[in-house]
Amino acid sequence: MIHGPRAHKKGGVVMFKRFLICMLGVLTMGSFLPGVCWAGLTYEGSTTIGENIMPDAVKAFESKTEIKFDKVGGLGSGKGFKAVMAGEVDLAGVSRPLDADEKKLKPYYQTIGYDAVAIYVNEKNAVKGLTKEHLKGIFTGKIKNWKEVGGKPAEIVVITEIKAGGRATIKEFKDHAR
Repeated sequence: MIHGPRAHKKGGVVMFKRFLICMLGVLTMGSFLPGVCWAGLTYEGSTTIGENIMPDAVKAFESKTEIKFDKVGGLGSGKGFKAVMAGEVDLAGVSRPLDADEKKLKPYYQTIGYDAVAIYVNEKNAVKGLTKEHLKGIFTGKIKNWKEVGGKPAEIVVITEIKAGGRATIKEFKDHAR
């Protein structure tokens, strides 16, 4: 039984002081370690989510939890999914349904909304009545000339945002074309 610093004749006081100093150090470190050792959360993936949803979501999350985000990236759904499954980021945004191979990895996911894609044709364009079937043909490469869809003879050049591959928009068009 310890009754105080005099309980041990040799070094009892010193040992007790060392113990107190060590405990004080551990307790003091605990008060600032979260800021020093805790890296903030990271997001990678869909730009639709990263640019349009995450800014407000991050603000709300940080104010409620005091947990900060260090990075919100937007390399695309495919790259975000791969990064989160590899443990490189904490959260990923995927703006498309998971494919069969991705589902086999059994990720935890939550649907937060649905994205819409619109195709606009300028009213001065000779192409009238562009159908979903036409779009499928254009995005799969089966239709290569505007003449095939009622326009003037000219090569169709499909342009869409591609930052780093694995883009959900292109994948959606190709998947719906099947």
